[in-house]
Amino acid sequence: AIQFPFFFVALYAFFTRGNWIRTPCIAYSAHACTVMVPILSTVLFDNNLPLSKRANLMGIYMPYFAVPLWMLVHMSRTAVPFPAITDDEGRREATSASTTSKEE
Repeated sequence: AIQFPFFFVALYAFFTRGNWIRTPCIAYSAHACTVMVPILSTVLFDNNLPLSKRANLMGIYMPYFAVPLWMLVHMSRTAVPFPAITDDEGRREATSASTTSKEE
């Protein structure tokens, strides 16, 4: 029930580089990985499914485990998921809205 609305919230946070998404992302990722473990183990160990069907289902379901796992590891290890963007000399890059032309 939380996955579909969270997708849009997370999408907004990732595009706006909102560091506030770290804790909700950890909670969502842990939930998604936890839910996928029994699903993947059922697919792997169900002897009633032929091997080709198991491989197909693993290919379909694995991204739903791998992507949240990557997010969980990344967000857990990073205090600030979206650091300030800097140029090569370590200065913050100006956005196009804040730059003005001084050539006049």
